[in-house]
Amino acid sequence: MSNSQNKYVLLATCPDTIGINQAVNNFIYERGGNIMDAAQFNDQQDQQFFVRFEFAGFERELPPLEQLNQEFAVIAEPFNMRWQIFSVDQALPCSPLSWAERLKRVFDIDISVCPLCGGTLRVIADVTDPDAIQTILAHLRQRAPPDAVRRQRPGQRPQNDLFAAI
Repeated sequence: MSNSQNKYVLLATCPDTIGINQAVNNFIYERGGNIMDAAQFNDQQDQQFFVRFEFAGFERELPPLEQLNQEFAVIAEPFNMRWQIFSVDQALPCSPLSWAERLKRVFDIDISVCPLCGGTLRVIADVTDPDAIQTILAHLRQRAPPDAVRRQRPGQRPQNDLFAAI
């Protein structure tokens, strides 16, 4: 049985490697925690691992938040992990993000920057109708050469890009 007075969320990201889930699960288990919800994502292109655990005390109280943070730092360090643990009760409601903000935050895609020249763009409309989206993408695929590669800024890796044909 979980104790709802003592609920935490752990968010973490690090380079993908074996043993991350085991280390985090063991950390929670060894402190008397019960995982209430878990989600993970492996970005195979960038070889990054993202995880979210919600956990609560099981038949006993979890250590205080400050102690959890100090102890998890030892677990996180070998994985070169960026992370945070916070109390569910202390979590502030998130303000809604625009699609541009979500793309930037999740995929590191900034739609306010032109991929060809780096100039500033502004969003004048968004298309949400699935049929319209498919029509637009089909049209762009017809115009793009098969080996279309986006012009790159120094240090950027090549990416196939439909903008190369425009």
